[in-house]
Amino acid sequence: DEDDYTPPAHKSTFTPSYDDGVIDSGLKIKNGVLLEYTGRSTKVTIPSTVTKIADEAFYMNDFVESVIVGTNVKEIGADAFTEFKNLRMVSLPEGLKKIGRGAFSFNERLTVIDIPSSVTEIGENAFENTGVKSVVIPKGVELVSEEAFRICYDLKKVTVSEGVKTI
Repeated sequence: DEDDYTPPAHKSTFTPSYDDGVIDSGLKIKNGVLLEYTGRSTKVTIPSTVTKIADEAFYMNDFVESVIVGTNVKEIGADAFTEFKNLRMVSLPEGLKKIGRGAFSFNERLTVIDIPSSVTEIGENAFENTGVKSVVIPKGVELVSEEAFRICYDLKKVTVSEGVKTI
């Protein structure tokens, strides 16, 4: 497993950077946009140099079980985390503004999602066909688009905070 690798003591240790165009642990980043993840790790932490996650950046990943989204990410693109086989946990940062269309759709093992109060827009089908059991729509949200929680059979409780403008 690449996460458990320890280099031999006699060799120098390379410290990877997240500079534009560098692929590190499967993350391809350019101009602050995470374009693609091609790694096989079960846990992914998106670095603070990332401000946006591109459309389909993690599309149909078979390995990732948990994702910690970096503190400077403001937007998650369409279908960014769609159709994972094993995604169970996502940590979204305060400061995130937009969750794109279908961003977390078709992740049946994703049962908990905490939407930060900074989010202003939740896109169409953003959490479609997930295992989410309850959700709080924070007061900063201005728009919850059509079918954001479509086919969420386990969703039993939805709390819509005062101030939400459009559902």
